[in-house]
Amino acid sequence: MGSLADRAGLRAGDWVRAIAKGGVGGNGDGEWRDLRSLTDLRWEVTQAALQQSALRLQVSDRDGRGTRTVSIEMAGVDAREIDAALIARIGLG
Repeated sequence: MGSLADRAGLRAGDWVRAIAKGGVGGNGDGEWRDLRSLTDLRWEVTQAALQQSALRLQVSDRDGRGTRTVSIEMAGVDAREIDAALIARIGLG
């Protein structure tokens, strides 16, 4: 079945460039925020897991070409233990 990231269409080597909370047509602030580091991505993923909200990610391929948007639904992610293992379970580690 794969990780949440796999099911969203992320591939090994993709670069996450920006993130917005809330899925298409879903609740959330919807404002895109550029990501400067993997730490920023981890923070946003952790917050979305705690809030059980969807994330939209703008990603490009491993060579930095092309941009596409994928959505990851965080509802149902067990976030009682927030740690690096959570990021790995989602598939973004």
